[in-house]
Amino acid sequence: MAMKIARVDPGSEAEALGLAAGDELLSVDENELNDSLDYDFYTDSKSFHLKARVADGIREWDVQRTERGPFGCDFQTYLGDQKHSCSNHCMFCFIDQLPPGMRESLYFKDDDERLSFLFGNYITMTNMQDHEIDRIIKMHISPINISVHTTNPQLRVRMLANKRGGEVLKYLPRLVEGGIAVNCQLVLCRGINDGDELRRTLSDLLELTPMVQSIAAVPCGVTDYRAFAKEVLAHITDVSVSFEVFADDVETMEVEAREIATWAENVYVKIPCVTTKGESTAELVRKLSVDGIKVNVTTIFTPKQVDEMAEAVDAETPSIISLFAGRIADTGVDPIPFMTESVKKAAAKPNCEVLWASTRELINIYQAEACGCQIITVPNSILAKRKNIGRDPYEVSLDTVRGFAKDIAALGFHILP
Repeated sequence: MAMKIARVDPGSEAEALGLAAGDELLSVDENELNDSLDYDFYTDSKSFHLKARVADGIREWDVQRTERGPFGCDFQTYLGDQKHSCSNHCMFCFIDQLPPGMRESLYFKDDDERLSFLFGNYITMTNMQDHEIDRIIKMHISPINISVHTTNPQLRVRMLANKRGGEVLKYLPRLVEGGIAVNCQLVLCRGINDGDELRRTLSDLLELTPMVQSIAAVPCGVTDYRAFAKEVLAHITDVSVSFEVFADDVETMEVEAREIATWAENVYVKIPCVTTKGESTAELVRKLSVDGIKVNVTTIFTPKQVDEMAEAVDAETPSIISLFAGRIADTGVDPIPFMTESVKKAAAKPNCEVLWASTRELINIYQAEACGCQIITVPNSILAKRKNIGRDPYEVSLDTVRGFAKDIAALGFHILP
């Protein structure tokens, strides 16, 4: 497979070689390039042999670099390839139950190990083959997040409606033995994979610790969103619970928001700050907030969006503005100044709280508190790291070295004959 270049960064080493948009990268050190992970892994070296198809035919270079880092090629998609879609038909699939007419991106079901590593998505492994597992181990692509649901092969086939659902469970111990950290997810469906089946699954997964770092259990397979929400609200009455609108147009968003607001007194309605067409929802937020509906405005990334939404919410009605600090950090920008300034802006509305969203590291909890954020969303995989709080750095160093030694032993690599 070849990777077609969409753009070459000006002043880069790729440009110095004469590579240009439309050229195709074929291999590095005789390793075929299939996607951006291959490209990044094999070109992140001070020297390598590059083979490419250019305008006048096949060319090869022995690349010598002063330092490691980006080589300078950009591709049509972030992955340099198309996302791998899900081939399952899970009995609890939320996406299959979505109504028509919403933003198109909501209907795509990905099941891609690359997105698991890069963005934290969960995969079932049913569309993976042995060579892909080998690559994960070779490149040490870790952690990988896996939707396990059950370790009973026959039951997993039934739950995923995929005949490979059971056989791919063999990849779990292979990943663990290869030194890959794994976070596991279980969607529990009453009478199917709970009870004794759940005990079996937990016992099997605990056998794979410490490389199985976390096990998250979603308490039910949702088949009726409204009924699910009301069941949640029957148990959670003393703290706020946010439920998001599904629509992508402002008019339908308002209808859904007013319906959601009737479910309980502690409900906040999640409204994205823009539609997929870039239309601001500020006027809708203003209208709902003035009417006493508690809103949680999400997907906020810029100071302008903060200004707009902090101004739109009503001073008397409780509200939340959710700032995606982790995703801002993913762009290489320090989110702390933005978060701190946003908290100051929101303070103009005494009932408006700031939420730190997309938490990436344990330290984000302390950073959110220092910035003055009133709320932070934290996944189980981050909470599991609390055991490290207060640890002696020397002990952490020693554990890390032991982990390296275990990885080396598992890989079976040698430097000396």
